[in-house]
Amino acid sequence: MTSKQQTLIVAGASGDLAERLLLPGLASLLERDRDRDGGRRVRLIGTSRHAWEEGAWASLLERASENAGLPKGRLHELLEHDEARTADPAKPEQLRELLDAVEGEPVLYLALPPGATASILDALLEVGPPEDLRIVAEKPFGDSLESARSLNEQILKVAPEERVFRVDHFLGMGPALDVLPLRFGGRALEAIWNAEHIERVEIVDDESIALEGRADFYDKTGALADMHQSHLLQLLGLVAMERPERLDADGLRDAVIAALDAVGYPGDDPAAASRRGRYTAGTSNGRDIPSYADEDGVDASRGTETLAELEVEVRTERWKGVPFVLRSGKGIGSPSRHIDLLLRAPEPLEGLAEVRPGRIRINLGDEGGVRIGVALHGAPDPFAPVAAVAAADPAVSPLLPYGQVLVAALDGDLRLSVRADAAERCWAIIEPVLEAFHSGGVPLQEYPAGSDGFDDSLVVTA
Repeated sequence: MTSKQQTLIVAGASGDLAERLLLPGLASLLERDRDRDGGRRVRLIGTSRHAWEEGAWASLLERASENAGLPKGRLHELLEHDEARTADPAKPEQLRELLDAVEGEPVLYLALPPGATASILDALLEVGPPEDLRIVAEKPFGDSLESARSLNEQILKVAPEERVFRVDHFLGMGPALDVLPLRFGGRALEAIWNAEHIERVEIVDDESIALEGRADFYDKTGALADMHQSHLLQLLGLVAMERPERLDADGLRDAVIAALDAVGYPGDDPAAASRRGRYTAGTSNGRDIPSYADEDGVDASRGTETLAELEVEVRTERWKGVPFVLRSGKGIGSPSRHIDLLLRAPEPLEGLAEVRPGRIRINLGDEGGVRIGVALHGAPDPFAPVAAVAAADPAVSPLLPYGQVLVAALDGDLRLSVRADAAERCWAIIEPVLEAFHSGGVPLQEYPAGSDGFDDSLVVTA
């Protein structure tokens, strides 16, 4: 933990991301560390291009505290100083004023779309970035392979790679972090973590919620670019990578990019390996949901998908012939966030009833934990657990995912940062599918909100 003075500038502090995720994560981090070596010395400056209404900043901090499970005044108490500024950091003179207000090490968090991030980087080059500046760039990092490359070239003119943090908050989730000790913390699972014993891998993030007023972002993005390009492919990298030589930033990220570089589509046909759909009117999680095409702010002619599935291969000796299925959807009746490794069926044994293949499930939702199961005789659940590892006690490890991301950024731990080459590689993987979607090569199916999605789903265990 660092005890030096740091100033966190959040560009886009009035947005939904800051309120729901970023500031609650900051509150959870400061609360955890308040009695450790004197706590963290963090000053917070929140910026918005639009004028802050009276009391809006204080109310925002209070809601962030409550979203972190803390008393509503807690974040304000934990910060050394906090203030809201009406400023456009893309304008050099206003950016210079923000940087002049910094005390200690500056950390600039760009909670903004890629285009706005690029404009601020231009302004930084004009004013001259501080030598100790750290830049945190929120996903999506670019909106195409070309734009990601351009953004990488631009950001590395402002700060070296070791001071750049590309955020993927799925990497900050406790269960995702548990993949590493699960695999490498003992010999048993590492010995079966391969095609000889694993028949199929599924990485799923299905939500019961629908658009929730995010049409301005989502309708121009869709499930594939929003979820697969970043979150699901990063999780695939953790699952599929070879054992790294060491678990420092270089060792871990070298192993992840090697796995991503090995990703391809069966038959080199991305259209045949994908599904897309959007929800129609229905009921999900006890709420009536209108058809996506009728949601406020949606341009139905875009054909934006709210559910996407991909089947890919990881073309290494370890995973030869094993399909990896990535799926994410909104308005799903049985929401789940998990990684499943389906085990191959055992050899039949005379006198033993047929045993269905087992699985290893890593729960990525709030419940966390790991289940290892087989079908037991008479069990209603075909994957009844025979072993389970409980989720971490939140009283012991209270960091929210964005708290984990922030501690990495503030302390300079690059292991949870998406490296430049990985950001570009993820776009390279999904762009052929996006092209197939946009050209009509993959039919846009419909599914009622509250259902489980496609009738011909690639996922077999959802």
